Amino acid sequence: MKRIAFVIIALATLPSCFLFRDYKRRPFSYTDTSGNTTTVAAIVPKGFKRQEAINDSINQGVVYHYLSGAEFYILYTTRDSNYYTFDTSLHIPQPHIQGGIFYKGIDSTERWWREAQPPSFRIGYRNVNSESEVLFDSAVNYLKPGVSSYRRRK
Repeated sequence: MKRIAFVIIALATLPSCFLFRDYKRRPFSYTDTSGNTTTVAAIVPKGFKRQEAINDSINQGVVYHYLSGAEFYILYTTRDSNYYTFDTSLHIPQPHIQGGIFYKGIDSTERWWREAQPPSFRIGYRNVNSESEVLFDSAVNYLKPGVSSYRRRK
């Protein structure tokens, strides 16, 4: 009976291990305007070669750079800013799963870009090929800004 229970539990939990095989879990920490520091769990598509911190008067964040030229970014912003500039009059804003809106498009080189704009955040990617688009979309949708949810595995 114990073996059967073990097999059932293993079969039920094993697929969840593979859901994140194409991602690295990364904490994202920011300090809000009240001085409170919050760390949230993020997933970042694997394969990035360089990580760049952004910390200026408007943004706190991180940009992940890939050999293909793709970038994935997470920013906490104190003002209405865009890390990646695009013409919002040419794109229809859509409701984002985490609140706020998002924009998505293809640039002149047929590479995908997307920016989600939940309140006080900019989460997005640019210069992504069609084969990797779904991985980057999932990473953008995963982050839950404002919810302290990061736990380090032991």
